[in-house]
Amino acid sequence: MQIDAPVNGTTNGARINWAPILGQWEIAEASQRFQGRGQNAAAHGQSFPVGLAVSNRAMQSGMCRVQVRFSAPFDHSEQAGGIVLGYRSPEQHYIFAELGAARSAYSVGEYVSGFGWRSLVATGQLQNLKGDRDYELQINLSGQELRLQVDGVPVLQHLLSHSSGPS
Repeated sequence: MQIDAPVNGTTNGARINWAPILGQWEIAEASQRFQGRGQNAAAHGQSFPVGLAVSNRAMQSGMCRVQVRFSAPFDHSEQAGGIVLGYRSPEQHYIFAELGAARSAYSVGEYVSGFGWRSLVATGQLQNLKGDRDYELQINLSGQELRLQVDGVPVLQHLLSHSSGPS
């Protein structure tokens, strides 16, 4: 996954750095790749590895864009990739925008402590996503309004109940 710096993100002049939180990652200066191994989660009767890597970039409003590529087809396996906003710790609330989650092509969800991950809004047939293809996933955040685009096409808009920025 390749990430562009958020337009209005804060960096304090530092270069972008990454920290793997869940799962095994291959992290290079220009890309981050989840190796498909790590702590398992369960959904829809399947168990699958979960990966989460966070950076030193914070965004309260603006744009963030990543390139997502799935190495496996979307037959009967659970897989997703996307952007996490507002991560503070494994026990605290955060938001994510993904391809392939919630049995849909496009989704916005949240992590809720004591509950887990849940979808807030989802659309698109999962079967339309293809493995071994690059997708450009972009989020635009203005206040609590999150807009999701895939390959430059607007696919979702959602009003968040919580701010995604640092507290």
